[in-house]
Amino acid sequence: MTLSQDILARFRAESVTEKEKGTCIEWLTQLWLRTDLFYAYHFCATWLCVKFPFCKAFVGQDTRIDLVARTTNGMYWATYPISTFLRYCPQYQPAEIVNVLPRMKL
Repeated sequence: MTLSQDILARFRAESVTEKEKGTCIEWLTQLWLRTDLFYAYHFCATWLCVKFPFCKAFVGQDTRIDLVARTTNGMYWATYPISTFLRYCPQYQPAEIVNVLPRMKL
């Protein structure tokens, strides 16, 4: 097993609820965006959606947003669960999505 597989297996084993498991994965993704050289260079801030400074503007709405990031040029990016992404971008297969991210132009 790779380190990432070990971490995900531990999340699955130790999480009591699906929400807790999802929160762990969101936290791990946020950590990756903050520490990966490519994304850390392009993003000056990342938040879990519930910690996003403008989160109150979305109160009462299910935006399905997991994470928000601000680029160094002031633009905001939002991430969605893979199920939402695949609903709106059916041309991608789940295994391809990981390969798409590093090629994205910011």
